[in-house]
Amino acid sequence: MEKLEQENYYWYILFVRGGKEEKIIANIKSELEREKQWLEDIKDLKSAPGTVKNYVFCYCRLTPGLVRFFYKIEGVIRFLNHQRGEVRLPEPVSEEVIKKFFSQSQRTTETTETTHHNDLKIGDLIQITAGSFINQEGKITYLDEKKSRAKVEVEFLGQKTSLDLPLNNCRKVWG
Repeated sequence: MEKLEQENYYWYILFVRGGKEEKIIANIKSELEREKQWLEDIKDLKSAPGTVKNYVFCYCRLTPGLVRFFYKIEGVIRFLNHQRGEVRLPEPVSEEVIKKFFSQSQRTTETTETTHHNDLKIGDLIQITAGSFINQEGKITYLDEKKSRAKVEVEFLGQKTSLDLPLNNCRKVWG
């Protein structure tokens, strides 16, 4: 059973330094070309689309050596549900979760409605009305009225994630 699992490819999520996702993917690919040891073990690397930061999605055949390889890459903080130095391998993410996430991010919802957002304030609970996290609720942690943007904290894959959203994609949840 253990050997069979090592031959199969699964999706894993790397938690990385925000805003550097594409650079980290390039660094991983560069190191793979240099070391060549794990070239066949990694089939795909993707950054999280849209407003989601701090995640790199990896489709690979994970081994303890490959885990150590990823942790050597500058900017890789950890795997989702795994800490540096743990003996056990990180848990894979289901194909359904990955497909759902990427299909939602492909949707483009245009908001043509002009809304006044004077009633939004830090700490408000809002519902996201467009993009990858449509219909998800989150809490406003920062407002930039001049740029009409808000930082919203949502739960994504069991941890808090900060999103930078246009105010017209935020609808206050009335409680």
